[in-house]
Amino acid sequence: MLNMLRFLSAPPDVNLIYVDSYNPTWVTVSVLLAIISSYAALKASSRIEHQSDTASKLTWTLISTFILGVGIWSMHFIGMLALSLPCNIHYDPFITLMSMLPSLLASGVSLGVVWHHGTRSLPPWGASLLLGTGIGIMHYTGMAAMRLDGFVGYNPYLFTLSIIVAIALSYFALRVKVQEVNPNTRHHLLIAVILGSAVSGMHYTAMSAAYFVRGPISIEIPPTDLTSNTLAILIALTTIFLALTGLVLVAVSSNREVTKQLRDNEQRLKIATDSGQVGIWDFDLQSNALIWDETMFNLYRARKEDFSGAYDAWLTRLHPEDMAAAEAALQDAIAGRREFATEFRIIGPDGEVHYIKGHAHVIRDKTGKPLRLIGTNWDNSAHAMIQQQLKFAHAAINKSRSSFFWINSKGKVIDINDCTCQNLGYNREELIGQYIWCFDQNFPAESWPKQWAEQKQAVTRTFDSLHRHKDGNVFPVEITANCIDVDGVEYCFFFTHDITDRKAADAQIKQLAFHDPLTQLPNRRLLEERLKHSINVERREGKQLALLMLDLDHFKAVNDSLGHQAGDELLQQVAVRITERLREVDIVARLGGDEFTILLEDISQPEDAARVADEIITCLTKPFNLSQCDHIQIGASIGISLYPLHGSNPDILMDHADAALYQAKDAGRGCFAYFSEELTLAAQERIALEIRLRRAIEQNELRVFYQPQMDILSGRIVGAEALVRWQDPINGLLSPIHFIPVAEESGLIMGIGEWVLRETCRQGRQWMDAGLPPITLAVNVSPHQFRRSNLSQLVATVLAETNFPVHLLELEITETGLMENQGHASAILNSLRTQGLRLAIDDFGTGYSSLAALKHFPLDVLKIDKSFIDEIPFNKDDMEIAATIISMGHTLGFKVLAEGVETAEQLAFLREHGCDTYQGFIKSCPIPAEEFVELVQYQ
Repeated sequence: MLNMLRFLSAPPDVNLIYVDSYNPTWVTVSVLLAIISSYAALKASSRIEHQSDTASKLTWTLISTFILGVGIWSMHFIGMLALSLPCNIHYDPFITLMSMLPSLLASGVSLGVVWHHGTRSLPPWGASLLLGTGIGIMHYTGMAAMRLDGFVGYNPYLFTLSIIVAIALSYFALRVKVQEVNPNTRHHLLIAVILGSAVSGMHYTAMSAAYFVRGPISIEIPPTDLTSNTLAILIALTTIFLALTGLVLVAVSSNREVTKQLRDNEQRLKIATDSGQVGIWDFDLQSNALIWDETMFNLYRARKEDFSGAYDAWLTRLHPEDMAAAEAALQDAIAGRREFATEFRIIGPDGEVHYIKGHAHVIRDKTGKPLRLIGTNWDNSAHAMIQQQLKFAHAAINKSRSSFFWINSKGKVIDINDCTCQNLGYNREELIGQYIWCFDQNFPAESWPKQWAEQKQAVTRTFDSLHRHKDGNVFPVEITANCIDVDGVEYCFFFTHDITDRKAADAQIKQLAFHDPLTQLPNRRLLEERLKHSINVERREGKQLALLMLDLDHFKAVNDSLGHQAGDELLQQVAVRITERLREVDIVARLGGDEFTILLEDISQPEDAARVADEIITCLTKPFNLSQCDHIQIGASIGISLYPLHGSNPDILMDHADAALYQAKDAGRGCFAYFSEELTLAAQERIALEIRLRRAIEQNELRVFYQPQMDILSGRIVGAEALVRWQDPINGLLSPIHFIPVAEESGLIMGIGEWVLRETCRQGRQWMDAGLPPITLAVNVSPHQFRRSNLSQLVATVLAETNFPVHLLELEITETGLMENQGHASAILNSLRTQGLRLAIDDFGTGYSSLAALKHFPLDVLKIDKSFIDEIPFNKDDMEIAATIISMGHTLGFKVLAEGVETAEQLAFLREHGCDTYQGFIKSCPIPAEEFVELVQYQ
């Protein structure tokens, strides 16, 4: 096409240019044709996206393309015909017709690309480039068809501007089209004006770029019957016809679509109403006529011939109790106060009641006057019955005497009944929304997911739990839990019963089954179970237990003389006295009559059972005061069997304890006996010793003896160890080995230890007052005394009372006593050290202390136990141990004292290895105070 265009670098001479002019009418017509055809093409193209098949989409694409392409070409051709030149003008028919092809192609591509299938595969600038270029090609091809006396030249700048105008206005039009949201006629008209302006603007801009230059030769115009005006009219009419035809086709297609949609909607509505049994009615307010569809007759169980079609015919079919409400709802809707939405009952021909749900819309004229109501009815009986059943169920649950909880999967309370509020002391608002674990101790928050999963698996289960009242009181409940699924949401229902009375009854039954009703003590059944369990425990832990069989002496005489009521009262008091003598872990059971059995668990030695038996016998010999008589005197005999010594199962132990009881009775009653005669004698001797020791303390039979402690280098007395002795009237002077173990087991050691401390300090003060040189006095502290007494306070009190110098008092604590509880021992030692006492560790080497522990104790003296001295110089191991202890003690900053030194060889060895002090028979055995004074004075 560019070969047919002649561009001029400069304007031709004015005398060579034809002066052109335009017919304003045809110019206007050309612009209007561009706008009309653009509008028709846009309307036709809008049908593309409404088509479902490819053929229909392609058809509408071709229609819109043809209308727009012909419109663009018509605008151009009529615009050319509007041009007047003072020369002959002729148009080549073939080229003129061929110039229509670019406009058709450009229109088809742009419309098809932008609107086809309702999607946009090219951006607006791409489509506008195609359309603008096509318009330009069409125009300049048409100009090439012009024949005149001369030639047509072009201003290259205006030529370029014409193309830019076409593309720019096309872009503007397409951009507006793409961004439209709700397209309408006004919108399409705006786009058509812009698109028509693009075509017209390009044409007349291009015409201003043309120079019509005179030529030397005149052309011959072919003869024709058509004038330019006639041709313009034909083209304009044809274009308008095409545009109108397109608009008619659009209207017909739209109407068909709307009709089809209405038909489809009607069909869908019919299917929906038929399947859902929804009836449609139309009530004309002017004529009072009521029209029903087929479903309405089915809903109301009515025949068409029996229905008059009047408003009253509908109203009379309603339940008498619902007529007023239904009519009021209808009148409110007509008056515009609210929508018509109501529910009422109807009575069928068979007298059956049905629930009908109704909705309606009021049709009004322009003034708001109501003309008619169109509405729907459907049978709501099933839903109404469900609601009624739920209402009845809710009422029944509320009236229930059981608590009810509705709980979701998170443990949150959804609903409750009145009984729940009463039982827990809360109101509804306080409970709803709370979590079940806030008042149920069986459902802690951390384990709820696991319990919920178990509940779902079980579906229904019953279990006991504890509920907590608002006031804090806890009471037992029985819960029946059921899981359900409602529309995919899981819930659980709890029905709970307060079982406080039942639990009390169960406890009473259990009490009666396992306890003696008279004394409330365990009975034989519970004793046997407890004995089996205890044997298993003691077997596993390697411990002992004792079974004591007790029979009351002279009970039958009391029962026969004073009656059964007095006998029962006596048995009750006996049960109390026995229980008071036992530990919490022990039990006493009544087997029947005046027989009792006592189970002692975890005893350390057989004598423990003897001590308890003796205490019980002693307490039962004291007089009883009964309602009928005071000072009733009875006694008791006890037989003892031990596990595992006397048997390994309950039956054997019971039999052996019973046999031991007969031995005790044969021995004269009021005593105890072991199943073994040797154990009985040993226990009796031990108890007798304890009794005599108590008397010895009361009668001042204890004595303090002193054993000198010597400086190993100078040989002088620097101290003495205070040792207790018992001046027994029967057996003479007894050493500690005969009575200290009994004192420790019976607790008498506390009093003995305090007496020795006070007596030693008193004696030391007396010696100082008599002029003896200062001597350190060492007092032994029993492990029991070290553990249980306030030793520091006791020492301070005794020193204050006796006025004995604190720096001359030394306390000896055994290695075992120190290591039992290092933290406690360290605290006691530090408290004593702050007073200024000397502290010694006694019997070192016999326990399990370590250097790491010893270095933290504030000690002064390390005493080597006698067992390491006895075999010196014959036992090398003992010699090495003794030497090591001396060296270790000095390393830790302790003085070292050797106990039990009896030979010169032993003394020489100790002196050689640097021992500081010693005591033993080589110098003196423990001696009375007066002899010790003489020893000090004459050393």
